[in-house]
Amino acid sequence: VEFHENFRLYLHTKLSNPHYAPEVQAEATLVNFAVTPGGLEDQLLALVVRKERPDLASKKAALVQQGNAFKIKMLELEDDILKRLAEAEGDITEDQELIESLEDAKKLADDIAEKLELGRVTTESINVTSEKFRSVARRGSQLFFIMCELVKVHTYYIYSLNAFVVVFTSGIDTVHKKDQEEKEAAEPKKKFGGGALARLRKAAKKVIKAQRFSWNTDMLKDALQSTEADVELVQKFFNLGSKAGGEALVPEDSMSEEAYDARCMTLKLAITMIVFNYIRRGLFERDKLTIATLVTLTLQEQDGEIEPEYMSCILKGRSAPSAGAAPPNVAEWMPEEAWPKVKAVEEDMTKFVPEFDGLTTKIGESSEEWSEWYNNTKPEELPCPGDLSELGTMARLLLMQAIRPDRVTVVLAQYITETMGSDYVFQKPYDMAQTYAESSAATPMYFVLFPGVDPTPWVEGLGKTMGLTTENGKFVNISMGQGQEAPAEAMLERCAQSGGWLMLQNVHLMQSWLTRLDRKLEACAETADEGFRCYISGEPPSMSHMKNIPEALLQSCIKVANEAPADIKSNITRSWDQFPASRLDECSKPDEFRCILYSLCFFHSVMLGRIRFGAQGWSRKYSFNNGDLLICADVLTAYLDRSEEHTSELQSP
Repeated sequence: VEFHENFRLYLHTKLSNPHYAPEVQAEATLVNFAVTPGGLEDQLLALVVRKERPDLASKKAALVQQGNAFKIKMLELEDDILKRLAEAEGDITEDQELIESLEDAKKLADDIAEKLELGRVTTESINVTSEKFRSVARRGSQLFFIMCELVKVHTYYIYSLNAFVVVFTSGIDTVHKKDQEEKEAAEPKKKFGGGALARLRKAAKKVIKAQRFSWNTDMLKDALQSTEADVELVQKFFNLGSKAGGEALVPEDSMSEEAYDARCMTLKLAITMIVFNYIRRGLFERDKLTIATLVTLTLQEQDGEIEPEYMSCILKGRSAPSAGAAPPNVAEWMPEEAWPKVKAVEEDMTKFVPEFDGLTTKIGESSEEWSEWYNNTKPEELPCPGDLSELGTMARLLLMQAIRPDRVTVVLAQYITETMGSDYVFQKPYDMAQTYAESSAATPMYFVLFPGVDPTPWVEGLGKTMGLTTENGKFVNISMGQGQEAPAEAMLERCAQSGGWLMLQNVHLMQSWLTRLDRKLEACAETADEGFRCYISGEPPSMSHMKNIPEALLQSCIKVANEAPADIKSNITRSWDQFPASRLDECSKPDEFRCILYSLCFFHSVMLGRIRFGAQGWSRKYSFNNGDLLICADVLTAYLDRSEEHTSELQSP
């Protein structure tokens, strides 16, 4: 095939780590547009400044725009001068027109150079204020690259940069919303019109709560744009000097350094919590504590709050070759493999934890006390023997890892609670309405299926409250299988136009069709009605490194893995949350119903916790799903409602 000399072919891939054959790589020029930590930090800094100081961000963008225009003008002047000199004939010193044009060009060049210097000085003053938000942008960059590493844990844990930026921005908006609420609460109530004002505020809150995330907006690019007003102001600034219309281009900053530090800390806490909740919503239960630990320790290490040696000791858990055999009085109760690990903790961490100096000697001298501590069912709740009683949680974690590794997860949860907060360990029950509020017509939701977990009632229940049901044709539920591709595509187009909801179940059975579904969703999203939503459900692959869903589809979805928690506290909260106040009042004996229902929720939580043991203790393995609990609640209501009738029958003569 003969190619035209001006022909060019550009190929783009959505894969984060594509692999090409050697012959393709040899004939093509590969360009890696992957973002770097430093580059993302600078882009996020512009976004943070745009949110916190929109006046400065817009003026800086206008200054950059005006500066680029000046540089282009300088190049045009240079080209014009060279052209005139090249076309000049005879003695150029006698060409009066050429000399005058050169003088005009020199004046204009000097004026542009002066304006460029003025713009540079003004930009630097804006940068001084912008740099005060650098720590917030750095935290955002850290969180994104932690998210990028999660795909090594499971192929489902993959996220796009645009999705992260949207969630990052929502964290800043959360702080702004809280500031606005505090400001409104601090305002004195007016004597007249208070009721109307209160109603307006409630309506405004509902509007804010109903706002959708801008998943398809390039926020990083928008953060670098300027407004027309600021462009005009900058032009006046260059024409009139350091002031435009009597107003300084960059007003004096009234905030103190302490105020900036406090503001940045508030923003970092909010952003970290929002991003972590976004990640956690799609995590399997077995990975939640692992990833919470990864986020906590990585942020602390990068912020200089914890020494890298702590991380190394936790991750390696090495054994000291020179430990030798444990003393006889210690070997009676300590496992043989634990003694070299204790010796390694003593060698590696004495520099950072002075109490570990001579640790093995201390254990040998107080063997009985250490034996009692070791054999306790919950040693993490007891102080360590001797002068180690005042150890911090991190030091106790190192010691527990060496001696009682079975209790490490408990101490990890304690450490995360102390450093980050209890919200990073205990998750609130899943809120379908909140997830819907974050979605858009271009963002499908992907529900991960587990034994005993069915997302269909969540979607149907929310749809009924919004008038979207199967009866009126606004909600369509399709169970995918052989021959369902064409009906699913037809319903997708119909719902996208009419603003209905489409639920595609068990898509893991249609792996070859999912790439086509991804393209269909992308095409429909461009013209879809704002009310359109697509819900997808599928089972995860049997192994964490396997893939059964296209990477591009996973990146575009809001992932929900509402698996039953492993601890009783979270399970009880999750079980009780299924019964709203209206359901509790349906029974004729609401007080008795609440007491017995709590016992049922407790029993249900214990059964969910026993799932890890499989069929042990039962004739067969059973999932104990939410439907079982709801049916038990219905039976309980019926028994209590009829109990009064039976009581009256027994009392009658």
